[in-house]
Amino acid sequence: MLRRLSLVICILAACGGVDTQRASDRTSDSLESRFWEQYQFSAFEVEAYSSIEDMARAADAVVSAQIVSVGPGRVFQGDTPEDRVYYASLGLQVEEQLLGAQVKSPLEVELLLPQVFDDQGFQLAVTELAGWVPKGKILVFLREKNDPDPGVYRPVNSVGLFASTDRADIDTPLSFETPAESGVFQSSLGDIEDIHDLVAFVATFK
Repeated sequence: MLRRLSLVICILAACGGVDTQRASDRTSDSLESRFWEQYQFSAFEVEAYSSIEDMARAADAVVSAQIVSVGPGRVFQGDTPEDRVYYASLGLQVEEQLLGAQVKSPLEVELLLPQVFDDQGFQLAVTELAGWVPKGKILVFLREKNDPDPGVYRPVNSVGLFASTDRADIDTPLSFETPAESGVFQSSLGDIEDIHDLVAFVATFK
């Protein structure tokens, strides 16, 4: 397990898997933008889907929700003291369960903090994130982690969370690019104009 964690850290941090420069180069007065930039990184997607419907069918659950809190998540220790992986824990107030297994509300969702490398940075990041929580609806395609805590979830991948943001009315804010920029799911998104339309669209998959 420790060897695997060290390898994950190497891939995501030391070996170029995480592109943190792009986030730090951007400047924005928007607290919402600062919030989402803390979670953005480039890495190989273990779960990649060609359409929103495929992603919805594969997810353990799909919900629309509001972010109501941010706190410290789990910390995984690698082989050496400096080998640590930090997560933030988002509390979500579920508005609508669209697909999959029933989830509780509030719901705990963990997000990797790729720009945090020590305990001091972890405390600072969580404190700042708690003050930057964006308002508005999000749509999340969830995977239950079960390692070892059942009931803790993550988005299925970096495009498994949608929101309306400063960047776009339909955005995947965990990724560096909007769907319009990356081309992801363009055949599925079609004439969908905002997050409310997208939630209604996914609800038709039942």
